[in-house]
Amino acid sequence: MTLSVVIPTYNRLPLLITALSSVLAQSHLPEEIIVIDDGSTENIAPPLISLQAHSPIPLHYLTVPHCGKPSQLRNRGWALAHGELVAFLDDDDIWLPHKLAQQVALHQAADIGLSHCKEIWLRSGKAVAQPLGCWQRSGDIFLSTLHKCIIGPSTMVVERALLQQLDGFNEALEIAEDYEFSIRASICTTIGYVERASIYKIGGHSQQLSMRYGYIELFRIRALQHILDAVALTAHQRERIQEVLAQKCDWWARGCAKRGRMNEAYYYWQLATLNAANASDRA
Repeated sequence: MTLSVVIPTYNRLPLLITALSSVLAQSHLPEEIIVIDDGSTENIAPPLISLQAHSPIPLHYLTVPHCGKPSQLRNRGWALAHGELVAFLDDDDIWLPHKLAQQVALHQAADIGLSHCKEIWLRSGKAVAQPLGCWQRSGDIFLSTLHKCIIGPSTMVVERALLQQLDGFNEALEIAEDYEFSIRASICTTIGYVERASIYKIGGHSQQLSMRYGYIELFRIRALQHILDAVALTAHQRERIQEVLAQKCDWWARGCAKRGRMNEAYYYWQLATLNAANASDRA
């Protein structure tokens, strides 16, 4: 199966070069790499042009007006891709050399639309323990995807046909677009998982988009609400989403009340109550 790699980037040239190097060090090279630059203010073109000249595979570079949304950049990238499979890599993450070979083999052997792999999380150059959770990571993982993002973008290999079916990532979301995409993918396809750690997930730095607000749960609430409003769901799927949405809204409301934001707290308590009641009605 042919494979394209899409890398969104913005003003992080040293990190981008490291990410690109990890792609070029793969035991299974992709057919092409597509770098989508979110209108960087630093001049990253010359180093990429130099790298293009020495790359063993086609390296395409496209700059677009700044939007600040990884979802939009990934969508722009996979729309240009020629591969039957598309792998995504954030510019601040690093693949281990066996990553693509294992996931391509998994797609060739199994009827799956998306695969992901185990991560090693790094903070300040040191490995840190991942949050514990008994999440199902392969097969029908719909229920597990609702609670938190268990499929990181840089771990994904996705069939292009599935990306077309789902219309890619939700560009209305600034953050948690990977969480929302994982849920929608789990609704309509079987998920594959490689247990062997295949990626260094670099986190905790000031340039991380998720560090902009210091929280992510509110964006997950918006993602779940979008799925309820826009996605065709079975009664069971709708009930489960509303149960989790009620829990997240209640948690957010409690945090708002603790900080004295009572109007916001009341709004999310009402949303929690409404979703809990709707879920109960379908039970």
